[in-house]
Amino acid sequence: MKLEQWLKLTGMKQKEFCALVGTSRPTINRHIKHGRVLDPELIIRIFFLTMGAVRPDDFYDLVNMPADVANLMTGPRAQELWKIYKKIPHVSDEAA
Repeated sequence: MKLEQWLKLTGMKQKEFCALVGTSRPTINRHIKHGRVLDPELIIRIFFLTMGAVRPDDFYDLVNMPADVANLMTGPRAQELWKIYKKIPHVSDEAA
């Protein structure tokens, strides 16, 4: 699923989404409007935040994702990124 589709589906605003993944709104907007490829670590944070709905290969329109992105998903950084993801406050937590 493309990031723009996920944002529409969830009703999340770009500003809120950017705060959760730790990037600027212009960065995400340039990706959505102009197809700018994002940094691999940001792509992985987006993957975790969207609970896998927006996959790394969705950013590239490729069947096989680039090796640097694949390494982040399965390599030694994956557990570190997962720990970071678990610290992100989720929208459902704010409602409670």
